[in-house]
Amino acid sequence: MTHLCIISLLIRSAHSLSLGSCCDVIMGISCVSTDNLVHVVCVLQYGQINLVGQLHDKKMLSTQELEAGLDRYLECLEDVAIDTPAAPKITCAFIIHGIKDKYLTWRFATSRTEKWIENKERFLGQLLTTLFSELGAEIAPKEWREAGVTIGDFGVKDEAAFVKEYKLGKLFPTDEIGKIMSQLIESSASNADIIADVERAASELQCTVDREMSRLLVRYVLQNTVAQLGGADVLQKSETDALIVKEEKDLLEARKPLLTKWLDKESDQAFALFEVQKCAQDMNYPKGLTPPPFLSPCVLPHSHGCA
Repeated sequence: MTHLCIISLLIRSAHSLSLGSCCDVIMGISCVSTDNLVHVVCVLQYGQINLVGQLHDKKMLSTQELEAGLDRYLECLEDVAIDTPAAPKITCAFIIHGIKDKYLTWRFATSRTEKWIENKERFLGQLLTTLFSELGAEIAPKEWREAGVTIGDFGVKDEAAFVKEYKLGKLFPTDEIGKIMSQLIESSASNADIIADVERAASELQCTVDREMSRLLVRYVLQNTVAQLGGADVLQKSETDALIVKEEKDLLEARKPLLTKWLDKESDQAFALFEVQKCAQDMNYPKGLTPPPFLSPCVLPHSHGCA
């Protein structure tokens, strides 16, 4: 009988077994044969990962059973990987499918990585690479943003170095685009150059410049404007804000083509307004700070808004 038939029969029978036996079936499948583990793991990837999700949906397997089974497997994963290099990749695929289909969670992934995995960065690198390959450029970044966990939760110390080493920029496009925006604004690059460089980077990262990235752009422009006026502390000590307001308006007006490039909708402008307010709060409300010129009067606070 082929490995596929053996494992299919085992999994189809899992719901009738005790908890302990069921755990052995799901991820302790190495009991079939240590010598044949590589075949079993590969079969799991292509034939059984979706099946496990279906069994969970039909309430034949519980989340607790699946987690317990994974615990047994993760405990010996690094030893298994010595003879079966594909094992971590398949395990990550199983976890990502479980998260996508809602029978596993990111909290489970972080806690078990902490508990069982020695080389945490390498495992997370494989896990996030799998996330991107399984869900794609459009869905994977959103799934990670909404995960409620961070790279640091997996024990990674230098997040920037980690993203670079495992080529995960496409999974964190907002961070990558934000860095480019910040560097270009600080270097006093022209609006045209900033727009061109940002759009080029977005194309390489397989993403579009969304309102989250535009929010960062607003923050960087405001921070740079305050810095050019002498800094928040200097502005706070100023006895009058009349000259400051004019200078600030001139500086912001010069950046209007950049600020309006990706914030043409009033709904996006309203989203950006929250960043304006937060940025002002973070800088202790520097004197003379006025709403940027890209904002429609209808999205401004009442004192500045539509009649």
